[in-house]
Amino acid sequence: MAQQNFIQFAAKSVFIMLLILFGLLAGCGGEKSSSQDQAGTPREIDEGIEYKLIKPPVPTDTGDKIEVVELFWYMCPHCYRAEPEVQAWKKTIPENVVFKRVPAIFSEQWVFHARVFYTAKALGVLEKIHTPLFDSIHKHKQKIVSAKAMAQFFNKHAGTDVALFESTFNSFGVDANVRGALDLSKRYQAGGVPSMIVNGKYITDGPMNDGHPGMMETVNFLIKKEMSKK
Repeated sequence: MAQQNFIQFAAKSVFIMLLILFGLLAGCGGEKSSSQDQAGTPREIDEGIEYKLIKPPVPTDTGDKIEVVELFWYMCPHCYRAEPEVQAWKKTIPENVVFKRVPAIFSEQWVFHARVFYTAKALGVLEKIHTPLFDSIHKHKQKIVSAKAMAQFFNKHAGTDVALFESTFNSFGVDANVRGALDLSKRYQAGGVPSMIVNGKYITDGPMNDGHPGMMETVNFLIKKEMSKK
């Protein structure tokens, strides 16, 4: 009798352990789908959860077109990981949507790369510099933190004359753009980067959407929301 009770107890124990193990495995399934729930239905996108209102809204300069801004920092690993999603999304945007990047400035340390961004933009070489700079920092682990070293980087990747880089990097125009980025970083009320701002009215990011794919889906939702008002 005692042996039978022991066998029944052991069987129950194994069954309970299997249930616990199954539950743990189910909970370690990784990031949930950004577009569908477990039943396969489209997820809901709600104010205050997947995106927030910017109060007061930040004026845009794109006229009748819808402005989408990515607030980012070259040193940010999350921004680097989001880059493929952003680049793929860029190829799908409607003609009435204008995409812009704004380098975030949350501390003095962030100013340098904001200056680099606006220097590349002023010299017309941003497309030649943007991805290589991201790769250099995060893939190749090369931290370029001086103007002299960055001048050589521009020369290598965009053929920019070193003296021209230095004069542009220290120019009044770049100074003005950096001050503008600092102002926008505050007015967008971002909690971190990367953040996406739609028409100066809405802000969303990865944490609000369980990842970057969800973030871009919410951006599309907000674009449609703005289109419906026109």
